[in-house]
Amino acid sequence: MSKCTKCGSEINDGEIFCKNCGTKIIMQQDQNTNFSQSNNYQNNGVFPSIENGVNFQNSQNGLNFQNAQNSVSMQNNQNEINFQGSQNSMNTQSAQSEMNSKNANFYSNSPSSSMPQKDNSSFEDEILINTYIGKNADKLKDGQFSFCSLFFGLLYVVYRKMWYLATIWVLINIFSSMFLSSLSGIITLAFNVFVAIKFKNLYIKHVKEKVSLIKAKNPGATKEQLIAICSKKGGTSIIAVVAVTGLFVLFLFLLFIFLMTFSLKKLDDNVSIFSGLGATESVGDLKIKIPSDFEERNSNTPNYALYELYSTGNYCTLEVKASNPIYNSAEEYIEKGIYYFSTDEKSEIKKVDINDNIWTYRKVNNNSYYYAIMKNNYLYTLDFFVLSDSGDCGDGYSTIVKSLDFK
Repeated sequence: MSKCTKCGSEINDGEIFCKNCGTKIIMQQDQNTNFSQSNNYQNNGVFPSIENGVNFQNSQNGLNFQNAQNSVSMQNNQNEINFQGSQNSMNTQSAQSEMNSKNANFYSNSPSSSMPQKDNSSFEDEILINTYIGKNADKLKDGQFSFCSLFFGLLYVVYRKMWYLATIWVLINIFSSMFLSSLSGIITLAFNVFVAIKFKNLYIKHVKEKVSLIKAKNPGATKEQLIAICSKKGGTSIIAVVAVTGLFVLFLFLLFIFLMTFSLKKLDDNVSIFSGLGATESVGDLKIKIPSDFEERNSNTPNYALYELYSTGNYCTLEVKASNPIYNSAEEYIEKGIYYFSTDEKSEIKKVDINDNIWTYRKVNNNSYYYAIMKNNYLYTLDFFVLSDSGDCGDGYSTIVKSLDFK
């Protein structure tokens, strides 16, 4: 067993190349032989013998062999260079890959990579929200106190198309007017102030919900199409303001007519039956004769009756009621139980005898006549109102008053 002359690795017998460095072993041995022969030639100064040209041929073959050896040696050297170059190339590629990996880790772990990126969908939502709001979008998004909703109230809410808030507003006003009439003004003012404080936040929340609903209903729409839809659905509405104002004026007008025509009072239910028009009627224990040209209204009950006369030049109403007394006397009812305007011209409260019954009486503005009497634990009242009279209302009033009597 020998060793490689280049790297010193052990070489097994019969191996041609070194397993470690790749050097061709047989060429190394031949080269040593040639080197020895060359030394003998140089040291002894004797050329090898030439027999029949064979030695010359061998010498020539030796030269050729030596050239071949040089060629192989050069080739081996080149192979070694190539091998080293290939190894260097591999090392370079490995180093480059490692560097690229480190660079990738550096950039992935760098602070800039963790910075939040701008969300295109959020940007588009902001555009849609501004489009839906329309005018004064920046002011409405600042969340501050809304003077418009304070001063214009329901009309401004309708102007901004917040139908649900407008409905709540109307219901609160109706409820307070019907059941908390003495506090309705305070309740309305307090609600107006509350809405003025919260309006902008409520409105922006309303807009965002509407925009989300539009996007959900139009999943395949382009950005331009969504903007067109938001512009149509949102914004403001002058027509709604005009409509609400018209309805409110109409309501006030109808309410005025209703209050002028009928007197709204609480009724007690006791048993009594009317016999018909143009005859003596009964309200509780009170008997009263109703002229035939007075018409009975549908609101009549056993303890309540309402009649009216309406003809050319004549309009008057008669209201008769029997109720459990909440006042200590008929005089107290005439003084406190009837609503008077500050401009009314009221007569003194008087006593009048009608069919042996003492009634308390007062005239107001020469067109309203009020009668009251306490009888059989009931308070009986009669209100006669004349809007216009060409004779028939006056005659009817006289007939009615003279007929007042108890069973």
